[in-house]
Amino acid sequence: MESPKIEARDIFENLPDEGITLKVQGTSMQPFLYDGRDAVTLKKPDRELEKGDVIVFRRGKFYVMHRIVKIDNDGFITAMGDNTFSPDTHIASEDVKAILVSAIRAGKTISPKSPEWLFFSKIFINLNVRKFIGKVRKQ
Repeated sequence: MESPKIEARDIFENLPDEGITLKVQGTSMQPFLYDGRDAVTLKKPDRELEKGDVIVFRRGKFYVMHRIVKIDNDGFITAMGDNTFSPDTHIASEDVKAILVSAIRAGKTISPKSPEWLFFSKIFINLNVRKFIGKVRKQ
């Protein structure tokens, strides 16, 4: 018997207050999060968003998980996956549906205070590691 199909819209537009844990799909957040290996716990944003936060936002009819790399003076967000080279720009705060509050890898919870999390949210995005990775990939 086939399982009922659940749409992302049904999850993120009706996110429960306690949040939800989902398996990671896609490669845009590698090397921090891996497709099929890791899970994430997401909640409705309950604080002011900041650079380095991983968010789920609506882009047209799709829902995307990327890291905030900039918030402009008008409050619009620019976000990128850790494994992408083109930013998503001009994201309105009302399009942000969830914020990542923890990751789960091999049964271990990775919190926002862990060294790995802090590396990706503070150092990785500020050192322009993407430019280096892009040059290495082209060789």
